[in-house]
Amino acid sequence: MKEWFRTYKWWMAVTVLVLSVLLHGLLWSLTLKQEREQARVMAAVQKYIERFQLQIAGDSRFQEVRLLGYDRNNPSEPCVAATGTVSSRQDWVALENFILNSNPPIPVSARSVLVRRPATNFTAFLHEFRGITPEGKVIFNGGPSRQPTVEMAYRHLLSTDLFAFGGVGFMGGRRGGELALRFVLTSTNAAEVLLAVASKGTPEAKIYALCGIQKLRLPEFDRLASELLTENPRVSSARGCVFSHEPASHLVSQIKAGRYDHSLRTEPGLETDQ
Repeated sequence: MKEWFRTYKWWMAVTVLVLSVLLHGLLWSLTLKQEREQARVMAAVQKYIERFQLQIAGDSRFQEVRLLGYDRNNPSEPCVAATGTVSSRQDWVALENFILNSNPPIPVSARSVLVRRPATNFTAFLHEFRGITPEGKVIFNGGPSRQPTVEMAYRHLLSTDLFAFGGVGFMGGRRGGELALRFVLTSTNAAEVLLAVASKGTPEAKIYALCGIQKLRLPEFDRLASELLTENPRVSSARGCVFSHEPASHLVSQIKAGRYDHSLRTEPGLETDQ
């Protein structure tokens, strides 16, 4: 009886050991299978993202939309998260349809894609100012569909009420008039726009325009400067934290002397206003 009991215990131990090995082997096999499946899905997702970004890059409605990658915050419902902005609700619906027709390997969530209508005036872009390139180009945040136009810069420059270069005031930010001037100077019709501003703008706008006209070496500079000297209005200006009202003749003489040439020079690198 004792011998039988010892044999029974031995077989039970062996059985438990074998079952444990088999169970661990099964669990390992399932885990390995899941990892391989996940790796396959992630590879498919990566290929899809690369393909999808190329597809939407050619559509101006979706140029600010980006796919962030494989989102596993909810393991039961993995997805690819999209983010960015579109200009209208219609564009958002079009994006949803575009995604559905692109055959994603897993669902794509566009919940983080916001509808933000494009700005219609230059002032609205000022808080998006990012810097100035070595070539003097003014850079704003946002994609190609969210950049100001020369017409916007012209309208802003035409009505500007303060003449200043560089950091102004307590926060040291650049004024919209300067940025509008720089934006116009890098356009293909800079001469035409500046001549219009010099004829129709506020006194401050005319001073800005003369700075740009001198930089472009336009022959109309002497005539326009002479006309402004004849009127000689008072101009609101600022240098750093000092604000003043001074006769236009004072500023015109400084422009002629090259006082503001360095203010519009090509920048040595991407200068930020932060």
